[in-house]
Order: sequence, then structure tokens, then C-alpha cells
Amino acid sequence: MVLRTGRRRNSAITQVFLRPFTKLAVLVSDFREANDILSHRDGIDFKRGKKVDAFPTGLGPECGDIKRQFDHLVTSEGPSDLSLDMDEIVKLDILPKSPKLRALEMSEGALSKSSYMPSPRPFHAVNDLRPSVSAAKRTIKSFVDSQVAAAVEKLHKNVEPESALDYIIHRETKSAEKSGRAPAVHDPRILDITQCYMTAGHDTSTCSMLWIMRRLMADPEQQVRIRQSLRVTYREAYNEQRVPNAQEFGKHSAYLEAFVEEVLRYNCPVPTILVMTKRDTILLGHHIPADTQVFLNLTGPSLTTPSLTIQEQSRNHTARMYRHKAAHDNWDDFDPAAFRPERWLRQDEQGTMIFSPSSGPSLSLSAGNRGCWGQKLGYLEIRILSFMGDV
Repeated sequence: MVLRTGRRRNSAITQVFLRPFTKLAVLVSDFREANDILSHRDGIDFKRGKKVDAFPTGLGPECGDIKRQFDHLVTSEGPSDLSLDMDEIVKLDILPKSPKLRALEMSEGALSKSSYMPSPRPFHAVNDLRPSVSAAKRTIKSFVDSQVAAAVEKLHKNVEPESALDYIIHRETKSAEKSGRAPAVHDPRILDITQCYMTAGHDTSTCSMLWIMRRLMADPEQQVRIRQSLRVTYREAYNEQRVPNAQEFGKHSAYLEAFVEEVLRYNCPVPTILVMTKRDTILLGHHIPADTQVFLNLTGPSLTTPSLTIQEQSRNHTARMYRHKAAHDNWDDFDPAAFRPERWLRQDEQGTMIFSPSSGPSLSLSAGNRGCWGQKLGYLEIRILSFMGDV
């Protein structure tokens, strides 16, 4: 609904009525304006909304189901019936999900349902009364508490931080020392922040990888082109029929990176984010009161569909000052609705085709202070998964 509103009303800025007894919200459907708000007006005219998206992080490699599944496969004594035929389906002996993963999935499900409810708070109040939901909350709290205790122990042993939670505890301890107080390592906010990171980070990464797999299955030609690009980039490893080493893996495969960027553009992990006006301000020529919710579409018009007409004089002075080249404001001249990884490629001075992330607009990982600070990790994970199997 949010993504279609601007197109339906043929306006890059529209009012939306979210639920009864609440103020009207504003919807912005334009790359240049959204990027300007996130990059140049954040903290001045706008502030974080009531709901904040989080991005990839973790509690350490020893805490996830992936390591648990891997250890099971390594130590399994059962006979291997895996086929060497690339076209055969591989079936692995999969363990049941751990209690903490099931609890996290239940929490994610409740969060997803609440976003479609007219009144999320009453929904959560009733939903939290369910025994299964209460048990899931206890499981998550117990798990995070155990990891907090482990992080505190590592800090006392002067072990370098290894995970996001380690850094949170480290910073809280240092802050407490400066303030002359006891560290509040069991502050409810730490539980909330950690759970938020676990939920949002895993969900966005997983969904992006699933979209990549779907694209590859739907278009075998893309598989062929990515394989060709990988075999050129890692020619020596391919000729020797081995996995590239860490040094070789530092090389970038142009078409693979263009393909990944196009998937993120076309199937944006987080389609919209929320900010709030910090004070009375002007947005595309309209007066917006303080404390008004403003939704910024990270996909849609100018990004995945043709842009909507905006009078240049209605834009904020920062949008005009930092204006990109015309080709970077939208994809109107390159069929935004089409899936084309080639849009992210260009020739360098030597005539070599290279990946060019500045070829056009993208907000798939947001921008400015609201940008995904885990994007390098996310890109690396996707590259490894795509590359290790030779796609």
C-alpha cells in the first residue's frame, strides 16, 4: 500500500492515514529527496522515527544454528549419498531448529503481524498472553542474559571484543567507569537492542540471498554469465581446480557484484524507513509540522519505476546544492522496471568491464546515518555464498 500510494496519486509527496486517533503521516517517493533527507538533513530537520530498522550483526559464531548444523554434518557417521552430478538435488541431514531459533522466529512472526494491525499495541498486549509467546520471550531473555554474562567474563579476562554484544558491554563498562557508577549490563535496553539486531540482521540477509537464488533459478543465462565472470577473475584457481585462497578472493568479480547490486535494487530488503520531523520544516514545497512521521520509500518511483514529476524550485537548498548528475537522479533512461545487472557495469580506461556502484541511484541499504553499517559484512556473505558454489 505504502509503495503504491505515490504512483496512484501521481505525487512524490502524499499524506497517509495510518490508524484512528493518530496524526497524518507523510510519504516521500523519490530517490533524490529521500537521499537528501538521510544524507544532509538528518539531525537538523529530521530525527529517527519511533521504529528503527537494524541491520546485520550477531552474538558470536558459537551462538547460531549454522555452526550447530555444520558441526553435525562434520561429525555425522552416516553414509554419504551425495551425487557429484551438478544437476542433482543435494539432500542434507538437517537437525531440528534449536529452541532459541524457534523463539526468535515466533518473535519475528508477531512483529510482522503487528505491522498490519490497525492498533499494534493492543495486538501485542493480547498476543503476549499466549503461553507459547511467553515461553519464547523467556527463552530469548535467558539466551541474551547468558551471552551478556559471557561478554562480561571475556571483558574481565581482557579478551578482545568479537561480536556486537561484546562491543556493547565494553562501551557500557567504559561509560560506567567515567561516570563513577556500576555497569548496567542487564539494562532492558541491551536486551531490546540485541534482539532487534538479531531479528532484523538475519531477516534482511536471508531474504536477499533467497531473492538471489530465485533470480538464478528463473534465469539460467545469469548463472552462465556469473560463472564466466568468476572463472576469468579467479583464472588460476579455476585452471588448477581448487578454491581460491584468501588473497585471491580479494579480487572483485564485476558481473557477480553487478548482479547482487541489481537484486538489492529490484528486491529492496527494507522497502521503506521512518523518520520524524525535528521541527517545523518544508518538504517539497509543503509545510510539515514538528513530530510528523515521514516514510521514505527506498524503492518504487525513480528507483524501480519511472520517477514522478517534481518542480526543482520546490526542493530544499541542500538537494539542489548536492544534486547528482541527471543520470544519477533516476533510472528513467534505462528501464527501471527491468532486471538488468548490466546497468551497474562500465568500461575503464583499459577497456575492461568493471562494476560501477555510482552508475545510478540506489537506496537498498539506506544512506547517511541511517545507512546499513553492516553492509560490508552483508556483501561479503553474499559473495562467499555465491562464489563458493560457483553459483
